[in-house]
Amino acid sequence: MPRDRIRQEYCVKGHLLSETAHVRENGKRSCSVCQKERREELKERPKIFLAEKRCGRCEVPKPLNEFYRDASKPDGVGYYCKVCERWIKLLYNYGVTEEEYNALYAKQGGCCAICGHCPVPPEPFLVVDHVHDTEVVRGLLCGTCNTGLGMLKENPEIVEKALEYLYEAA
Repeated sequence: MPRDRIRQEYCVKGHLLSETAHVRENGKRSCSVCQKERREELKERPKIFLAEKRCGRCEVPKPLNEFYRDASKPDGVGYYCKVCERWIKLLYNYGVTEEEYNALYAKQGGCCAICGHCPVPPEPFLVVDHVHDTEVVRGLLCGTCNTGLGMLKENPEIVEKALEYLYEAA
């Protein structure tokens, strides 16, 4: 009397299939070893990125180098272009809209309120100077003057002492 043979199935690469075999899109089954190899291959496959992206704020297609890098996003860059990101941060941090900034910029003639330096692109923009206690915007400053005020703790007495020191030393 012939014994019933247990039919054993093998994957494409010849590995013995277990009951937990995975069925792929093409209908072929693969074992856990093949699944692990496939995952490793997918990790090593180069990621394809688009040459440009549409900004989520201004909706203008721009090259990827006009966006900040963001590894948490699928395409590796942020949702907004660098210019729009700046306007969003100004509004969020200081409550200053693009129109208010441009009005203040025009009022100051595009120059720093302290030293009078007028930055020309690609030099950085003038930064918003504000009172830290009340968040009231005072004006636009170049980065150097803004840093200087911060180092002097925005204290008029310290600024006066620094001024006296400079005149005495001269």
